[in-house]
Amino acid sequence: MKVLLITSPRLTGLNYHRQIVPFTNLDVDAQVYPVWDFTWTDDFLKDFPVVSFLRSISLEGKTSEILERCKKLGIKVHFDIDDYWVLPVNHTLYPNFKAQDVSKQVVEALKGSDFITTSTKHLANVIKQHNENVYVLPNAINPEEDQWQKVEGNNGLLRFGYIAGVHHGADVEILKPNFDKLWKDKTSYGKFQLAAAGFNLNEGKYMNPYYHYVEQLFTDNYKHIKDANYKEYLKLNNPKDNELTFDKPYRRLWGLDTFNYGKLYNFIDVSLVPLKQNLFTACKSELKLIEAGFMKKAVIVSNVRPYDELANEFNSIRIEPNRNGIDWYVQMRNLIKEPERAKDLGEALYESVKVKYHIDTVNVERKQIFERQCE
Repeated sequence: MKVLLITSPRLTGLNYHRQIVPFTNLDVDAQVYPVWDFTWTDDFLKDFPVVSFLRSISLEGKTSEILERCKKLGIKVHFDIDDYWVLPVNHTLYPNFKAQDVSKQVVEALKGSDFITTSTKHLANVIKQHNENVYVLPNAINPEEDQWQKVEGNNGLLRFGYIAGVHHGADVEILKPNFDKLWKDKTSYGKFQLAAAGFNLNEGKYMNPYYHYVEQLFTDNYKHIKDANYKEYLKLNNPKDNELTFDKPYRRLWGLDTFNYGKLYNFIDVSLVPLKQNLFTACKSELKLIEAGFMKKAVIVSNVRPYDELANEFNSIRIEPNRNGIDWYVQMRNLIKEPERAKDLGEALYESVKVKYHIDTVNVERKQIFERQCE
């Protein structure tokens, strides 16, 4: 089968998990193009029984034009979407979404597509308001890739890490009062390390302001960095000096590219996965737990959708929302006292994900869906 795969000019984690990993490991002939080219001839397009789009079909108001052309040529339109298309007003991308009327264009794409795939049952139910022909294909990992190879090693500390993208400021804020308590806990100090991951530089020089904000939350605006030389290092914004932070109580982990970011899990023992619940976040996927599971890392996670699909009492430490605000601290302190439990949780989470979220498992269904839809 031949698939015309429309991706995007800039490679992101979304492309990686919803297109690159699935189609690289799928027995189809996928030809990849960054955008829909309106100069394509009918003869070129008719060579593909299906064209696959990710998250949007066109942001230039040409969605209906593309859909009509595909329908005229007898080409099936596949639309994959793994996020809710209506952003909360406090989301950093909200102004851009509003200016481009993205929500309206996504709904148009949902209604006009022949079949849709998405990452969770909950989001599939939301999509069914516009198109009933939707299938759930969860995000999945290819554990044979170099970035998902677990490397043993530690620095004698229990390492709590936060690994996420740039649109989670409100989620990280959940952790701040818990970090403040942990820093002041004399029974725990000197036995743990907090690590914030993903740092990058704007224009190759200035630290991304989002990560600067995250670092301030982790350290209470650097008040808990007692080492003057280390505090000075944090001002240098030098990603080449990561080794200097190996055994410090707070560690900055510089970001890696899409094909290597999984290696960041080798620098932590426990992944912190806070999430504020709202209509938008409820439509996200359980990817952060899947990643941690394949790397055999323990997780402390907000017990909200979508993580409640995977997290349970045996493989995760779940924090109920709207509690007294220090439950994360209590659970981190407990793991510091009993670090072997972190290893046991990591192994349990691995057992939960190793088959269900393996790309080969998910691709069996993906192949069947494409073949059935293109008969």
